[in-house]
Amino acid sequence: MYIQNDYILHVFIKEFEITAGLGTKLLSLNTFESIEDPIPSCSLTFLAQKSFLEQGFLLDGSPITIYLKSETYRIEQTYYFRLFSVDEIVQSQEFLRITIRGLIDFFEGYTPANSFNAHGPSSEIVKSICKRYNLINDIDTTNDKQLWVAGENNVYQFLAYLAKNAYYDDLSCFFWCIDRYKRLLFKNITALFGSRSKEIYTFTQSASYNLE
Repeated sequence: MYIQNDYILHVFIKEFEITAGLGTKLLSLNTFESIEDPIPSCSLTFLAQKSFLEQGFLLDGSPITIYLKSETYRIEQTYYFRLFSVDEIVQSQEFLRITIRGLIDFFEGYTPANSFNAHGPSSEIVKSICKRYNLINDIDTTNDKQLWVAGENNVYQFLAYLAKNAYYDDLSCFFWCIDRYKRLLFKNITALFGSRSKEIYTFTQSASYNLE
């Protein structure tokens, strides 16, 4: 599927390509990535024949693959999500208008985190999470050696707890997020901006052009 003559876009749910035009039509595609909502997500709206629902593509956890390429801008990227919810199905005489939401393909984030209980700095706990799940790590060191216990929290909740309570010095303030490339960031905001770091992180929440 070509967009504005500059981009090639392919969108799959499981092995079915939504953008191939075989009984479906993609209307809009949005991806969201922000430190305020640290789990990347996507939203798709498309038209499909009524028989689409019978084929088992909209099951929880179904893989969603987004491939984007542009020779003009030298972009070639693939993003992997998992279906999290079906937000809307509107029926007309011929088609269904379906809106679904996907989350980054890291469902392990919803598993219990008690296996990561440990005594040590919070930054080392985050590193152990990255190692266990093969996430790329970008982690600032903390100075807060103590016993960290997840309790009933899952991995995502434990990461939020660690970031909220992490300590480096009296001016430190930590955040965490996972980006679309499955890189886990656990960063000290005051170190990033207070030192005028050359490696400044920019977080955007962007939407694609409406394809209707």
